[in-house]
Amino acid sequence: MKLRADADSYDPTTRAGKVFSAIFMLIGIGVLVGWFFLVNADDTFEKRCTYKVEAEFIGYEKNASADNKTYAAKYQYEFAGKSYSVTSGVYSSERLYSAGETVELYVDPNSPYVIYDPNYKIGKAISTFLLAIGIISFVLGGVFLWAGTMGKDKIEWEE
Repeated sequence: MKLRADADSYDPTTRAGKVFSAIFMLIGIGVLVGWFFLVNADDTFEKRCTYKVEAEFIGYEKNASADNKTYAAKYQYEFAGKSYSVTSGVYSSERLYSAGETVELYVDPNSPYVIYDPNYKIGKAISTFLLAIGIISFVLGGVFLWAGTMGKDKIEWEE
């Protein structure tokens, strides 16, 4: 068998390679979009919740829909003369507080059930990891797609 380059031959692996590269790029875009929403969620709550309160940490609630290994913190605090009991919307495997501990939270003055706990933010390591994976996937997919479209000669085997 001898390898021969022919400009008019058809090589299905090139088409498959292009599809794979495009899918790789789409995965990269998806990861970058997810990263963007995660980072902005923290920023949104931080900007929205401006009133500082002293809250009592009550305990943790297990995330039953996942694997029971992540927990949401439950707090009790007073705001504008009313008492509120709130479970955080952030689930984490970390347990930062003990029952009865006083914690500084930020409350949305227009909706006192919306809270922000600066100790439960998306970690910089996770954020950086997602950003890197998204960029690498997108760039590699783009490079492979570009390389696949630039190759004018197809390769076929001769008997």
